[in-house]
Amino acid sequence: AISLVVVAPVSGNYSVTSIPHTPSAAPLTQSAPALGDEGTQSVALPFTFNFGGVNYTDVTIHANGQILMGANNLSAQFAYTPPTVFDAAAPNNWVGFWGDLNNSVASSITYDIVGSAPNRKLVVKFNAVDFWQFDPGVTYQIELNETSNTVDVFLTSVNTISLNARAVGLETSTQGWAAPGYNTGTWTATNQAFRFAPIQAATIQWSGQGI
Repeated sequence: AISLVVVAPVSGNYSVTSIPHTPSAAPLTQSAPALGDEGTQSVALPFTFNFGGVNYTDVTIHANGQILMGANNLSAQFAYTPPTVFDAAAPNNWVGFWGDLNNSVASSITYDIVGSAPNRKLVVKFNAVDFWQFDPGVTYQIELNETSNTVDVFLTSVNTISLNARAVGLETSTQGWAAPGYNTGTWTATNQAFRFAPIQAATIQWSGQGI
């Protein structure tokens, strides 16, 4: 008799790795209005983005930095600062930087779809967006990649005296992962970058006489 035991990653899990700080330099032609303390901007994707095992064709940019899955997602309203990742309480299904920001200047958040199929990406840039009642602002870029469904987060400058907590992470509805050293706290960062990559469950195929 033959016994085969396979231990494989569970679909829906993510790995988090440090990557070079090389954000896309493509021009971003779309801009959000001044979103204030808790505003949002919905973005329709021209591709399907799989997040935690669920397919999405729309996302929501939140004034506090994170990208939420689905159109007009208001689950992060008035959730000013992040708890330690992971937290089961709403909001979930988000990725990116999260801090108590105040987007008071129109066009300081820009975004666009860049590249061509099957390697397009949604690029969203926060350019010198202040923390609530504190500066200097946060400059960071997040990129959602078609096909690979990876998310790249580029922290260009997070150097504020604000004592408001911030975090870099990804949360599905049931699990979460923080960038190493950048879970909830009052850290600073310059030219750091991280990739959140889905881990695929293993598929095994075999053939042979009598099988």
